[in-house]
Amino acid sequence: MWKNKLIYKVLAIIAVTLCAGFSVMGILSLWMQYRATMELQTHNSRNTAAIIAKSIADAMMKGEVKEIESYIREIKEKRFVKELKIFGPDGKESKNPGAGINQTIVQAVSTGIIQEATQKRDGENLLITAIPLANEARCRGCHAAAPKFLGAILLDTSIDR
Repeated sequence: MWKNKLIYKVLAIIAVTLCAGFSVMGILSLWMQYRATMELQTHNSRNTAAIIAKSIADAMMKGEVKEIESYIREIKEKRFVKELKIFGPDGKESKNPGAGINQTIVQAVSTGIIQEATQKRDGENLLITAIPLANEARCRGCHAAAPKFLGAILLDTSIDR
């Protein structure tokens, strides 16, 4: 009789240990998959931002302001981005200069480094990217050579989709 009780106790301990181990392993696996997916989506959002910034810069070089506005409207309608705005070097939005100064843009233009932040808005995780627009040699047909950066693009992309 003593042997039977001991066997049940040992089996119970083994069962509890296995259940706890598999539970922890499952939770860790889900967390690691979530993190990997979010990192991949963030990387994809960065690529999307780079492609959009290049498209806008190329259209600016051609002097196609109307084309830029229609391009921005189209990518918003197709939900490639949540928000896309173009700012001058002073941090004021080109289309709405009375809206105030965006400090993220000011920092991106002053440092020349792309600024990124994640934010949750309306239940959706967003990657907010401020991309400075460098004053390259090809820009000097319309712009003075003095400022190093002519402005920036502020781009909000979803990292949930």
